[in-house]
This record gives sequence, structure tokens and C-alpha cells, in this order.
Amino acid sequence: MVTVGTGKFLFGPNNPISEEPDLEHDFWAFDHGLGGLLIGILPSLTAPKAYKGRERLTAAFRKYLEAGHLDSASLIVKGRARIEKEYGMDIDMTARSALSFLFAGIVNATTTTFWVVLRIFADQQLLNQVRQEIRHALELSSQRSGLDSLSIGVVKETCKTLFAVYRESLRVGSENFSVRLIKEDTMLADRYFLKKGAVVQISGGAIHARSTIWGQDVDEFNPGRFLKEKGKSDGFHPAAFRGFGGGKTLCPGRDFATNEILLFAAMIIHTVDIVAPDGGTVGVPEKDDRIMPVHILEPVTNPKVIIKPRVDDAGILSQLKAVM
Repeated sequence: MVTVGTGKFLFGPNNPISEEPDLEHDFWAFDHGLGGLLIGILPSLTAPKAYKGRERLTAAFRKYLEAGHLDSASLIVKGRARIEKEYGMDIDMTARSALSFLFAGIVNATTTTFWVVLRIFADQQLLNQVRQEIRHALELSSQRSGLDSLSIGVVKETCKTLFAVYRESLRVGSENFSVRLIKEDTMLADRYFLKKGAVVQISGGAIHARSTIWGQDVDEFNPGRFLKEKGKSDGFHPAAFRGFGGGKTLCPGRDFATNEILLFAAMIIHTVDIVAPDGGTVGVPEKDDRIMPVHILEPVTNPKVIIKPRVDDAGILSQLKAVM
């Protein structure tokens, strides 16, 4: 749903994935084999599924551009294409650039939404609290923006627990690196000498796993750590949260991703029940940290669940409008 929806939002109704649904499988083959592609040695042999998926997607984007479908794309996509043309990029390079932008818009949003929803349904008390917040958000949205609307501004204002689950999911699952080139000799904290020309890699995963920052329950999933009032002595430094990187490499699309994830998760949580195949509470698998972390980590196994519409609330999906 995120893959198809994001493709349509960014690239319009004639986007490649809508035109050729099988490309969704190619997209995820490309994603899952990206580590092999990055090695750059005979990728058609060392990462064949990812290579073929990437080339099919690139060909589809080239066809999309040649057909003039860019006219129905979002403003940001049109702006990118205009700048690329000004700098002399040919249609093949523009098609590959479009794939990279689609990748940025999909992979983290999809995987993070999965973790947020699963974590909430795995804890009945958490589920009850979040559903209460969402009901309140729907009521306020109707008052401020009209019936059958859900405002992202209201969600951020009222769904504090949902937002905390989102941030904790990023803390637990994000293994990103920030990279810095040292431009001049620097001494940090009178202890660490950084020589000009050296490269420093900052591990978000290592920072997220430090008990001196997050407390003795650092290995536990505890969204409550993000509900503490600012200024408390047991809080954490804002820079310690590396879910979107930091500094000059802070993700420029973080607000778009946050809005997308929170709204989509809220709709799911409000309208369906998710249970284990035996009818019990769903379990949460471990994250797969044996792969190159190009985005928030996926589960080591795909959980099997049953999704059932809620009798009194599922019908709202066909009328619900997302607004700012």
C-alpha cells in the first residue's frame, strides 16, 4: 500500500508501478539486494535479482518520461526533473534519479509503519491508549476541518503515545551512519584528536544502544522514554536520537515521512484488528541486523497475522480525507 500510494502521490496516476504492478516486486528485489549492487563488481552476476529489478524499473521510468507523464507528477518531482535537465542530465540518468527518489520515499516509510503498527498491536494496553488518542484526533479534525477528515497537525498534537511509539521504533530499528570529513585538525573534549583529511563515521545504532544515554532498559522497547517532560534530569540529549541522522546530513524528507507514517498507522489502528493466527496477541520478531543497514531494519522473519475490519470503524476508510 505504501509503495503504490507513494508512487502515485509523487509521480502521478501514470507512475510506473501503477502502470506495471509487477514492478513492485522488482522494487523490493532492488532494495533487498542493494548491498550487492554497492560492491559494484559484475552486479548482473553477484546481485542478479537486484540488478534486473533496477534495470526494469529504470526502463519503466524512461518510458514514463518519454510519454510525457511528468506533467501529472508532484511539484517536487517536476522541480527535480527541471533542475536535472538544466544540468545536462540525459533521459536515462533522469530515469535512474527518479528511481532513487522513489526509493527514498518508500523504504523507510514502509518498514517503519510495519514496526509501529506491530508494536502497538502486540501490547493491549498500548493499543487501547493509542486508539483513544486517535478517536480524539478524529473528533478534533472533524471540528476544525470538516467531517470525515483526519488532520496530521491534530494527530501530532493529540496522539502523543503514537508519536512516542514511532520514535522508539526508529531508535530500536535504525542503524544508520553519519559520515564526516575532517577539514582541520580538531581536538574533541580534550581527549579525541581528529586529523585533517580523516573520515569519521558516527554509528546511530551504537548511540541508540548506550545505556548511559537511554537508561538501563536500553534493550527494551519502551515508548515511555519519549513521553518524559523536557528538562527532566533523566532525559536525553536531542542529538542522541539519530533516527533521521543529524547535522548537515539530517534527512530533508523527515517531516514528509513522519506525516505519512503517522497518518497511515492511525488509519490502520483505528479501522482493523490484527491478531495472531490462533487469535491471540501478535508477536514481535527480532530485527535482521545481519544485513547492510541502508534503511530501518526489517524483521528477521515475516510474522503471520490475521487482519479483521472493526465493525464500527472500518467503513470510515472509504470517506476519510487526510488534511494538514
